[in-house]
Amino acid sequence: MRMLLSLLLLAAVLISFVMPLSTALASCELDSNGESPARATCEGPGSSSAEEAALLYLDGLKSMDLPKMLSAFAVETYVDLYDFSAQLQTLGVYSPTMTIAYPSTNSLFRAINIESRRQDVMGRIKMQAAAFCAIYISGFDAFATIPFQGENAIDSIRAFEGYLQISLDGMAFNKLVFTGFVSPSLLSDLYSDERLRQNMAQEAARFGADELQSIVAGFSIDDQSFLFCCDALRYGDKWYLESLGGHIGQLINLPVGSGGIMPTE
Repeated sequence: MRMLLSLLLLAAVLISFVMPLSTALASCELDSNGESPARATCEGPGSSSAEEAALLYLDGLKSMDLPKMLSAFAVETYVDLYDFSAQLQTLGVYSPTMTIAYPSTNSLFRAINIESRRQDVMGRIKMQAAAFCAIYISGFDAFATIPFQGENAIDSIRAFEGYLQISLDGMAFNKLVFTGFVSPSLLSDLYSDERLRQNMAQEAARFGADELQSIVAGFSIDDQSFLFCCDALRYGDKWYLESLGGHIGQLINLPVGSGGIMPTE
């Protein structure tokens, strides 16, 4: 029950934080053959650099535009070029719960993999939304369960819902201002370690990409400054985000639930 309440709370946060999810799902509709039409893909056309991909995501955050945030990520390209065999060699095991759980050998399993990848990205964005709430809403804990029991439960629920709505409406994402990029090596010397570079090159190959790198972007909202950490993939001359937090996030011990954001003084 505690886990269910926690999940319901996070779902409510996401709905209020961005436009309805149905709008984002509309960008991922399949045609009658189970294919994702070129005019309706989750991912966008790609960015000219890793930095531009990060800026596209932040611009979507600023305008609270979930489809735009999703469009910064590799989804269809990620699925179509993913090296399924390399994944099994790296992990040494197989599980149908993997994000890319099947070779994309036909339209059905390609569509399943695309939806699985989209859900994986959405999960990261949901965690980031909860992380922002923990920063801006007094008493909010992304991992806490709030019980509503007893004869005053209905009144408590209404009061909490009203408090949450007012707090979410007060989040000034429209005031987000990009403040510059930071070299990942300045945050951690280990980012330049040759072994890490080799591991990232191997991961890029597994994703079917030509390159994988971490990006750190600074931004502010009112008087609060943040760092945004993510990983980006290059496919030919196009760049997409791979994950929030990424390798640099791991190196600086960003919490898994941070969604790649870190408040700074």
